[in-house]
Amino acid sequence: MNRIPERTPMEQGQDGPTSADAEGPQRPPGSPAVDALRRTVAGALTELFGGFMRQLPLVLVQRARSTQSVAERRACLELAQAVKGPGGENWTCDFIQRVESRLIGAARTGDSAAVDPERGDVLLLTRAELRAETQYAALITDLDARMQSVRRTVYFPVRAGAVSPADLCHALQETAVAMNCSGGALRLLFEQFDEHVLPLLPRFYRTLLDALADIEVRVTETQALLQRETLRAQPMQTAASAPAPATAPAHARATPAAASKVRPIDAKTRAMLEAAVAKGPIDGESYSDSRLAADLLALQTEAPLSGGPDIPPERRWVPLQRISLAGQFLNEATEDPLVPQELGPQHESVRFPLVKSALTDATLFTALTHPLRSLVNELMLKAATSRVTGTVEARQMAEVLQQVLVQFDLAPDFVREAMLTAQPISEEEIARFFEGQRRQAQQRREAVVQEAKRLVVRELELRTFGRPIPHPAIKFLNTSWGPLLVKRLLQHGADNAHWRADLERMEKLLDELETSDGEMPPPPSWQTLVAEMSAELSAAGMSAERVKEAQALLETAWQSARQRLPF
Repeated sequence: MNRIPERTPMEQGQDGPTSADAEGPQRPPGSPAVDALRRTVAGALTELFGGFMRQLPLVLVQRARSTQSVAERRACLELAQAVKGPGGENWTCDFIQRVESRLIGAARTGDSAAVDPERGDVLLLTRAELRAETQYAALITDLDARMQSVRRTVYFPVRAGAVSPADLCHALQETAVAMNCSGGALRLLFEQFDEHVLPLLPRFYRTLLDALADIEVRVTETQALLQRETLRAQPMQTAASAPAPATAPAHARATPAAASKVRPIDAKTRAMLEAAVAKGPIDGESYSDSRLAADLLALQTEAPLSGGPDIPPERRWVPLQRISLAGQFLNEATEDPLVPQELGPQHESVRFPLVKSALTDATLFTALTHPLRSLVNELMLKAATSRVTGTVEARQMAEVLQQVLVQFDLAPDFVREAMLTAQPISEEEIARFFEGQRRQAQQRREAVVQEAKRLVVRELELRTFGRPIPHPAIKFLNTSWGPLLVKRLLQHGADNAHWRADLERMEKLLDELETSDGEMPPPPSWQTLVAEMSAELSAAGMSAERVKEAQALLETAWQSARQRLPF
């Protein structure tokens, strides 16, 4: 069981700001929901993992008495002493904090850096852990669906993958390293974890599902209450402001400076509006999308608008600001390198509904919980993960897209009327909006990287399961070829020829080792394969020194073929 928590050179230098860094010291809306889930996770893990740690010393002592191996007896007694009494409580606290940090993507207290989603340790799971990943996949999917449901209502930066069997193993590994547990003691720890903790995970997941259901109900009730209070306060605010002297409001006083900062309509939004104008007549009796698009383009000139009262030239910058912000919102989301460019036409179909909503509803930019804002972010997440997961995400993306087009494609005459009374968005609100979008992009990136790693782990496990692969070869797959596969999957997707070719090379490697008798020198087929794999690692950015280390592992694996160790 190779668990090597090191970063590979091909993944160094790719780190972006962590979620914690992006958020800063403020507690965004949704923190109560996050805190509620954290309390549930901490309580459930205290019961699950804390109980395991309390039983572990006795189990290890009994094993030490029954084993004939001096090394195993020593490892059992050392680990039993380390986790006994207060030591076990320290392990439990450290483990829970690490799981929490993965859950919310925040820095762990006392750590020098936040949890890094692109660590190079493509963890090879044991058979028990692989079975748990497969067996509990449906529960993890249910957790993710529940979290997504909460996320549509309130800011909820939590990911379900943090409590998957693989991520729990990562957290335990980090705790063990922090507690100076290694070698035989580390192997014993994971053997006991696989035997005593993994079978109890379904109860843990159901506890989280119940907590999320309760959080969803409470969030919905809170949002409904806030909405009622807002509606009730509006008449009072109107009455209170009626007798006030005719003093220009703050946004009106700031109009000259704010108007000067409004960007022109971007090229993609302009092209969309021009295409809408070309689709239909703009001089008919009914006010159509074509006429609305023509009016939006005319806002940049002094030409009169059609279909109703005109907007004075000195006020036209307000709807232009909304159009510009909507265009920038979609452009930044779709230009994310992880979002496949070939999905551009589908994403562009959202642009006009997004512009319409921006013109009628300022809360698109001021409320974290705005449904269209959440749907667009979800659409980008599905698009980003569709490259590595395939048809399931693509189908879900189509469903989200349809939801956007049906719910938010507003009537053009309604939009035209709303433009007359639209108020500008302040610079502070604009800054907060795009800061929130940067957080969303970071979380999207972390989610996609984790999904790619999960799929690579699955490929490695399925192809090595039950085969007598020497340990040096397992280490090569863990520290060199696995990270290469992750990078290929993120860059090109599962349908790309590079990804398939790299999987085929790995399969050839395993076949060669499985049929090898360790003859020296190795046959030409082996030497050619090693040269090809070395060239691929170099092309992916691995340093020459690390490539040599990878080659040495393969050479050792070939020589040790006669003493194959079970995986």
